[in-house]
Amino acid sequence: MLAFYQASQVWTYSPADATYREMTAAGDLGLLPDSLRGALAGYYDVSQRNSAIYQHFPAYRERIRGLTPSRVQSRIWDECHRSLSGDRHEFIACKALASEAESKAAIDDFALRPEVVEGLRFWMTNLRVISILAALDQRDARALAARVAEEMR
Repeated sequence: MLAFYQASQVWTYSPADATYREMTAAGDLGLLPDSLRGALAGYYDVSQRNSAIYQHFPAYRERIRGLTPSRVQSRIWDECHRSLSGDRHEFIACKALASEAESKAAIDDFALRPEVVEGLRFWMTNLRVISILAALDQRDARALAARVAEEMR
């Protein structure tokens, strides 16, 4: 039950673009070289387009949380989760959340519902795409930061 439930977790992401938006609004982007201005615009354009996938709450999440007994969900949050700071969270090892019979009945119920299985497959694929996009964004952000540092010397 825990694995089905934890698979419904969502990590939302929004690019940190406040400085870029402020510079754009103030008309200060003209202070930057054309090539750098274009690179920044391209980076933030792609980041904004990609951020939509991070904001997606899958139907699987609603379905599995609707099927998981409330008592079990409370125990998951109390015993299998830790808030670190801000939006940082950690899943932690925990004891069985229900009796073996109750767990088996819930898992059998999940598995017998095609929408749960299909939703889980869809969500797992989305998570894979999200991890690829996050890695690309991180790579591009580092390259852009190095370019900004180089061009502003």
